[in-house]
Amino acid sequence: MSDSGVTGCRTLDTLHVASARVLGFGRLVTTDRRQAALAERAGLVVIDPLV
Repeated sequence: MSDSGVTGCRTLDTLHVASARVLGFGRLVTTDRRQAALAERAGLVVIDPLV
């Protein structure tokens, strides 16, 4: 994902987002702001369980 440089996301966070996309998931649960930003840019709906 080329957006990882924009969001400052780390490697494992990027792999989680990519895995969600490849597996056909439309949502990602995370509390990490950088991962959430990347997931949104990848077209996933982000769910923050702490909100």
